Amino acid sequence: MSTHADVVKQTVARKSLVLGLQHYSRADLEAKRQRVHAGRKVSHWTDEADGGRCGFWKMTTEASAEIESVLDDFTTAVFRRAYRTGQHESHDAYRADALLAMARAARSYATGSSSGRGSRRCSRGSASTSSPSPRCTR
Repeated sequence: MSTHADVVKQTVARKSLVLGLQHYSRADLEAKRQRVHAGRKVSHWTDEADGGRCGFWKMTTEASAEIESVLDDFTTAVFRRAYRTGQHESHDAYRADALLAMARAARSYATGSSSGRGSRRCSRGSASTSSPSPRCTR
């Protein structure tokens, strides 16, 4: 029964999204995307209660979806590895481990360590560059 309820909730959410989008013109949606992009940010801080590190990001839906897609792939890998060893934790714990694995994989790729690709030097795009992703050369 709970599975059915979840499907109904998702269907209602999709219908609400479609109905909501019908009230906006293409120009309205693009202007909103531009505002979200201009206000993009990543923040992190230390939780005063337990000293744990916390963080969040705010960015366009398509940028966030790209990150979340990769995070989902890493989460699946972390879960499968834990399952094979008999470890059972929350999905959020697996996602936290997956985020760390993602960062380590990115660092490994950028520096060329343990990737077999040779040494790489990476630099951020200039302020005038539209793409903020690092450029790497061998």
